[in-house]
Amino acid sequence: MSVREFEKELAVATKVAKQDKIWFPKWLRRFELGLRRATKGTNLPITRADVIAFSRQLLERGAPAWQRLQAVRAIEPYRHLVLKSDEPPLGDLIHKLTASLSHFLASLHSEFFVRES
Repeated sequence: MSVREFEKELAVATKVAKQDKIWFPKWLRRFELGLRRATKGTNLPITRADVIAFSRQLLERGAPAWQRLQAVRAIEPYRHLVLKSDEPPLGDLIHKLTASLSHFLASLHSEFFVRES
């Protein structure tokens, strides 16, 4: 299924937030562009190594933690809706990105209150 077809499927999904319906296909297109193998007209191959490489590429390009988290989260509904699979497991990657984001936000919070004192 192409990303365009995924976008149509996602549009009618009831348990997906409105903003996720907009951004998940965009992130999936970027993921597809990063793959080094032809995917025209076929399902995107989702491997753990590819998802990690995608997240690292985003990090190298300066993407903040919240964007990397959203990008990895975008792959999950594609995996569920299209591939009908829970594989590869991505929960630990999402957890690490969430922890990274939480740490960043906590440091901003601390910095703000130290300045204000």
